[in-house]
Amino acid sequence: MKTTQQFIDPKLQDLNPILAGWAETVPGNTREPEVLNYVLLHIVTAGRGKLRTEERTYDLTAGQAFLLFPGDRATHIADMDDPWTLKWVGFTGTLSHSFSQLPTVFPMPPALMPNLRALRRFTPDTPFELSCDLLMLYSKLIRQEKRKPDYVQFVMDYVQSSFMHKISIQSIADQLSIDRSYLARQFKKKTDCSIQRYILQVRIVEAKRCLMQGYSVKETAALCGFNDTANFSKLFAREDGLSPQQWKKVVAANLAEVKKYE
Repeated sequence: MKTTQQFIDPKLQDLNPILAGWAETVPGNTREPEVLNYVLLHIVTAGRGKLRTEERTYDLTAGQAFLLFPGDRATHIADMDDPWTLKWVGFTGTLSHSFSQLPTVFPMPPALMPNLRALRRFTPDTPFELSCDLLMLYSKLIRQEKRKPDYVQFVMDYVQSSFMHKISIQSIADQLSIDRSYLARQFKKKTDCSIQRYILQVRIVEAKRCLMQGYSVKETAALCGFNDTANFSKLFAREDGLSPQQWKKVVAANLAEVKKYE
């Protein structure tokens, strides 16, 4: 059973609910992707299911929530043995973009979104009640998010100290106990650089130091976290325009030229 109600725009400026609904699904029930032009928040109030986005698949249980944004495409799949019950609210407003600070999937504290959790019928007050829910969620989770550790600085420090080892975004996210996609999004937002590219940049800088110190290309690759010498040479040339061996020769020639005038 599925029920959705669209609201005549009440023009709530900050967080403006435009639709809401609930569904008690059957085993294996699948909801195919749809193109959104608003933010959509779901709460799993019972059972289990999967959220499949373009990036990954999440296993969800009662008490968790998930967010979708304009342009996102996701498939919802109810569990075969314990199909989930969902409540949702779609909204716009000047604060709606702030919800991108939250992970795609996160635990929903029991005290939050009480009107949405209790929603079984629609009244003229429903949009205003759901707006109050969203404002409380914003106050408790998003403002609080600003006081959390600096995830971007943690990534930078971690890469600087561990560039010689195998590094994955998932392993960093696991250490911070946050969603991988959320970490990648926050890093890109604050640095205008992906985590993968930052790792490569740090490794290339360290590789140049090793080459200047006299290490061979093979030794440098191993010391800087590249497990394949050929791939290291390819990435180095793509970043610098020269192969490691060529770069080493150019630096040696420049140093020799400088020494002539000392």
